[in-house]
Amino acid sequence: MDFYLDTAQLDEIRAATEWGVLRGVTTNPSHMAKAGVRDMRSHIQEICWTADVPTSVEVVTTDAGEMVTQAQDYATWSPNVVVKLPTIPAGLKAMARVTKTPVTALCTGCAHFDGCPIRARFAAAGKLERTPEVNSTLIFTANQAMLALAAGASYVSPFVGRLDAVGEDGMLVAPVFSESRKPVARNLYLPAGEWFDFWTGERVTGGAYVTRVCELDTIPLYVRVGTILPLGPERPFIDDEIPDELTVDVYTGGEGMAQVVWDAGGNASTLHLQRSRGGWKLDVEGDRVVTWSVRWHTGTGIVEAESKRVASASFLYA
Repeated sequence: MDFYLDTAQLDEIRAATEWGVLRGVTTNPSHMAKAGVRDMRSHIQEICWTADVPTSVEVVTTDAGEMVTQAQDYATWSPNVVVKLPTIPAGLKAMARVTKTPVTALCTGCAHFDGCPIRARFAAAGKLERTPEVNSTLIFTANQAMLALAAGASYVSPFVGRLDAVGEDGMLVAPVFSESRKPVARNLYLPAGEWFDFWTGERVTGGAYVTRVCELDTIPLYVRVGTILPLGPERPFIDDEIPDELTVDVYTGGEGMAQVVWDAGGNASTLHLQRSRGGWKLDVEGDRVVTWSVRWHTGTGIVEAESKRVASASFLYA
């Protein structure tokens, strides 16, 4: 098993490197912003120098041609760079092109260029020029993962939501590795707490191993109680058009908080889930007026609340 760190924080990467367990780093634009990065190239080069492991760098466009241009540029920054591309139709087109075009790691501007042992090692192996490896992100289904691998990806990154505000895993994804075309049983450990099966709505108690029989196109996916999950419409990138309506799935059984970030400037609406008089209340606070459609997951079914076109509101489930 290899351990990868999903962060752009250099202190976290240094610590994991010192432990001797780190085998890769994955970053994204949100991590970069959170780390206060101003110069992405120099920051990625510092990560590559610090950890000397495959380091994923994500493109910031949804246009296939622009993805290829960005990917080929990123690949010149360091021989350790892995290009991260979204698993959307344009992303698959870009993957097929990026993984067939050799690029030389020039390491231009790297503060550690002179006498760099990492660069010397790759040069000795004849690997400064290589076809870039691709990490395919925004994976929600097994079919997407198979398409990404067919397009040339070396890595796939299943989507996992996180409740940062309370420090708990909001979702658990358990990929199935099987060539069988028949339903297979996946035995997995579900952490302590109460969970919902994303696909069936069944409520499951954690702290034990569970067995999930799944079809070829289904990845076992569990959602912790207290999770607030915006599900649509799809918007892979922060610069995409801001939706006029939003569907939010709320998993009752625990309190929680989430944010919906509307634009690159950080404008956001905050959502709080709390107990209220034997039921549940979802408070939406913000300045963006949209149509909110709330679906309550109860363990016995899904209850849809009346939609409201507002900036701030409260939704109740008794």
